[in-house]
Amino acid sequence: MLKEFDRGDGVCRYFDHDLGCKIYESRPVCCKIDEGYRAFAQHLMGPKEYMQRNADICNSMQAEAGLESKYKVEL
Repeated sequence: MLKEFDRGDGVCRYFDHDLGCKIYESRPVCCKIDEGYRAFAQHLMGPKEYMQRNADICNSMQAEAGLESKYKVEL
């Protein structure tokens, strides 16, 4: 779903180390946790589990990319 966002190293092509998400205001539904839940996962799991899974995956990818801890998702 997000392959077109990958710059080739697992990091989003719209992520800037200084600015964060460069398309935040116009990001796709899959990047919006509440809308993404309703569109893709509400029939599979509850919202708390969905949010936790998203946070875990996001933090894992950030760690692999060597991003600063200021980007860590905390629920």
